[in-house]
Amino acid sequence: MILNVEADALIHDHSGFFETQRNDILSQLKSKINAKNIKSNFSILYANLSMIRIDKSINDNKKYELLKDLLETIKIQTNKNEDLTKNPISGFIDDSVIDYMILESEVLEEIIHLAYILNDNSLIFSYIEECKIIKSNNNINDQEGLSVIHLNEGNSYLKQKKYIKSLECFNQSLSISKRIGNEKIEVSSNIGLSKIHFGKNEYNLSLNFLIESLKLNILNDFDLLYNVYNGILKIAVKTKNIDLYNEYEKDITNIFESDLNKGYLYDELLSNFNKCKEFNKDDN
Repeated sequence: MILNVEADALIHDHSGFFETQRNDILSQLKSKINAKNIKSNFSILYANLSMIRIDKSINDNKKYELLKDLLETIKIQTNKNEDLTKNPISGFIDDSVIDYMILESEVLEEIIHLAYILNDNSLIFSYIEECKIIKSNNNINDQEGLSVIHLNEGNSYLKQKKYIKSLECFNQSLSISKRIGNEKIEVSSNIGLSKIHFGKNEYNLSLNFLIESLKLNILNDFDLLYNVYNGILKIAVKTKNIDLYNEYEKDITNIFESDLNKGYLYDELLSNFNKCKEFNKDDN
């Protein structure tokens, strides 16, 4: 079970701190899954979810098929009330029936997130209500997970430029994240709201959500920092706001120097940064 917790930490860490442990955790998970002495089906199923989540060698379409099969396997388990699920350091509660529901909702959440990456809105909406029902169950009450689901739903509507529905979802996610004190989800919700206003040419409102995000604790989360500063630079480019670029130039340069992994958003931020430098030169 500890390996599953380590895998979960790796998935949710955007600082790069746990990345060096990925291969080691994956190797140990595979070893445990193939071991003959594991008496708990739950532990094996949980380990399979962790393995699918962190194995970068699995392409997204294959990952979806594996998650779908895992979901079906969890649903048809016949000994849920007898299985061993005790694990005091995880999000499970040592009630096997409820713990299976939690595990099912985690798989659903992963499928929904993957469907967003695959840009498959129909797939997202085919699973999202089921996931909400489980996470809202009084015995589970996974407010953090529910906030993430609203976030994914909002992003899906945003891709379709359905701004009213998207706004409702992001506001729900924002409300929950503030209530539970999860600043990273709060920032992600702010980014979504900022994108809505940017899409409607409401640049001041868009900028406000991004500035609010910088007041929160995201210094070690490069994904969020890239998204926030990308949003700010897009507004600067769109409005030819040299002062806005100058205000954040040093902070963005520090990100370029600090991020050793140069994540997938690095190129976009660098491109927007260079666009701002160009019109700054022209103005001078």
